[in-house]
Amino acid sequence: MRRAMHISAESAARSREEIDAIFDEVSATLEGKAFIVGDRFTAADLTFASLASPLLSVPQFAAIFPPHRFPPQLQSTTQALRATPAGQHALKCYASFRFASLAPDGMNLLPSDPSANLQRPLTIRSGGPRNNFLALTAAVLVVATPCALIVQQLYTRRAIDANRSNTGS
Repeated sequence: MRRAMHISAESAARSREEIDAIFDEVSATLEGKAFIVGDRFTAADLTFASLASPLLSVPQFAAIFPPHRFPPQLQSTTQALRATPAGQHALKCYASFRFASLAPDGMNLLPSDPSANLQRPLTIRSGGPRNNFLALTAAVLVVATPCALIVQQLYTRRAIDANRSNTGS
């Protein structure tokens, strides 16, 4: 895998520099603010938290990716990134919004109870870390594929309707 992905000490160092730069930029953006964009949880917060989660060893996924199994160098990287304002923000997003509910107005999220999340971590029992990863991937595909198809159908239908209204048919 290292050969196929061209992973070397130099490329790893470059990647770490890029990661640090991104965390620095997000930390600077968050200075004095609760969210990356605007005054509420948005797709920007969701995206950053989701993409940062593998590096932060998010507690909600400890059953799938136990932190003590990470190499020591990755553990130290995890601790350093968690200590940044950006890392704290991503962890807060998971604690507050990962299992959030939609408010009755349909426009806002109601944060979940962070302590409840930690008591019920996501666990897939399928016989080991590799199988857990495969099961999680399969579960994501089972949910994401139908959602993507529905979105595609909606946009296609809208495009057809817009085209009909423009041509007068």
